[in-house]
Amino acid sequence: ARIKLVLDDPFFGVICMRWEIVELPDGTMATDGNNLYYNPAWVSTINDAELLGVIVHEAMDVALLHMLRLGNRDKMVANMAMDYVVNGTIEETDPTHSFVEHPTSIPPLLDKKYFGWSFVEVLQDLIKECEESGGDPTAGSGEGDGVLEVVEENGTITFNL
Repeated sequence: ARIKLVLDDPFFGVICMRWEIVELPDGTMATDGNNLYYNPAWVSTINDAELLGVIVHEAMDVALLHMLRLGNRDKMVANMAMDYVVNGTIEETDPTHSFVEHPTSIPPLLDKKYFGWSFVEVLQDLIKECEESGGDPTAGSGEGDGVLEVVEENGTITFNL
C-alpha cells in the first residue's frame, strides 16, 4: 500500500515511506509521526482500498502535525476533532472513493458540517455541544480499545473510547 501511495500520490507516499512499521497486539492503526503501528489481525479484515484509506488518514495526521497540536488538551476529544478534520478532507478530496475507502468495520468520524473546518474549530464545537447537552467532554479516561462510542442518554452526550 505504501508503494502504491508513492506511485499514485507522492505527497502521502513520501510521508509514509519514512515510517518504521510496528505490530500492535490489538487495536487498529496509529502513528506517532515516526512509526506506523498496526494490528495484523485487524488489517487482514479490510480490503486494499480501505488499507490505503487508513494509511492516508495516518499520513494526514502527520502532515497536519496532529501529534504536536495535541498539547495538554483532552486526548480523546482532541483525537475526535482531528479525525473529523482528516476524514472530512479525505471525503472532500475523493468523494466517489475512487482512490481510497473508509474502513467499514469501524465507521469513521465524518460529518459534512465539519468540512473545511480546522482542528481547533472542530474541537471547540465538540466541547460546546457536549457541555450544552450536560455532558463532560473530559470525563473519558482516554483508555480503551480505540473504538469511539458516542452515547446520548436523556439529552446527555458522553464520549467513550
